[in-house]
Amino acid sequence: MSNSKEPLALYILAVRQKRHNDAVQVLTDVINTTTDKNDLLEYLQSRIESAYCDENYNQILKDCKELQNLGFHFDENKQLLPILFEAKYRVGSQKTIEELKQTATKFGLDLMLTRANRLEVFNLEVLFEKF
Repeated sequence: MSNSKEPLALYILAVRQKRHNDAVQVLTDVINTTTDKNDLLEYLQSRIESAYCDENYNQILKDCKELQNLGFHFDENKQLLPILFEAKYRVGSQKTIEELKQTATKFGLDLMLTRANRLEVFNLEVLFEKF
């Protein structure tokens, strides 16, 4: 991305071209230089939406925590609630599934590994559909 363009133009272009990771980066650069609380609240909410499109659930959790630290209440933007809970679920369940796979591999438990793989597919593809 060119540094000569304004951040808003870069963000809009990234979103239109479905380059959500770039949109997250543009917003990160803007957030890092912003001191106004109201602007930060808006930028964080936009970054959460872009991170969701990019399936960057760890970023979503960090940004939701930062919003809360700034005094944000989720009744101000109820659309973020399902995104927050999906991110919590996906990050938490993925860690558990990875631990299960490592344990199954370590102890040579093929049936347990097969079940972990099935659980992973079910967890991430069936339980949550894009809103």
